[in-house]
Amino acid sequence: MRIKTIVVAMIVLAAAFAGAQSFSAAYVQGTVSIQQSGSWYDVAIGDSIPPDGTIKLGAGSYAELSNGSVTVKLTRPGTYRMQDLVQASAENTTAGLGSILAHRVDALAKSGDGRTNATVGGVRAAEAQAGPQTVWAGGDNSGELIKQGITLLQQGRYNEAFYRFKDAYDNADSSVAPAARFYMGYAASLKNDTLNAITYLTAYKPDSSTSYYSDQVLTLAQLYVQTFAYKDALDTLASYTSDGKSSGQDLQTAYLLQGLAYRGLGDSADAKIALGKARDLVPGSPVATAAAKVLAGM
Repeated sequence: MRIKTIVVAMIVLAAAFAGAQSFSAAYVQGTVSIQQSGSWYDVAIGDSIPPDGTIKLGAGSYAELSNGSVTVKLTRPGTYRMQDLVQASAENTTAGLGSILAHRVDALAKSGDGRTNATVGGVRAAEAQAGPQTVWAGGDNSGELIKQGITLLQQGRYNEAFYRFKDAYDNADSSVAPAARFYMGYAASLKNDTLNAITYLTAYKPDSSTSYYSDQVLTLAQLYVQTFAYKDALDTLASYTSDGKSSGQDLQTAYLLQGLAYRGLGDSADAKIALGKARDLVPGSPVATAAAKVLAGM
């Protein structure tokens, strides 16, 4: 599957990112704490987080913090300064990061279009034919349910698509289950269910022989960058950018994400190398423009 376009020009409300507004804990799972007067206190849903505050996530925790215009999502344990999170969110938005997922949807319908052998719902036909397909109570097998879900994605009906993929997964055999789980994660990401999206996308290791390999890697890496899990993003992209199996705008997007992750870790040298590759690989593309814009700001 190929990326056709990435919308880079996005409206950024300067006031939203200026840090003047307090954030509220929109959702909290696990252990989330805020530092006040040198001590740490638990954060509950609805609690106010000052724009210059410092918060800490425990292992297995998740937090969504919003000021009405900006929502910050955290998925990995660590200590975070709100000022740093707001700045990074603004930079990612300026790079057009939030539009990558939405503009890959049309390509999902072309799984197997000359890129791999014929596929059933993104699964290689040879695998799908290895045994009888499980038939859903509604009369369709898992592969057909996945195709129906993809159509719903194209129509923007993300929640319906998610449950169609879930039906496919619940009734899938081992040959179709990885594809169904991937599509569950992809749909969850499109409906902004970040925590579950990451859970589903990591249920099965990305496999370069599947037609959705690029989408799985790039979607997961994007979610990691957006949730400031920069090391996880780099780990996800490491093989993808070095195994020689990817090219064009897929690889270019991987370099962009890699550059943003290095920048998030404060590694300007490696960030510039990756962003330079993203800028030069497909000159004139939206990804190249985005990479050049980030480089210009470094």
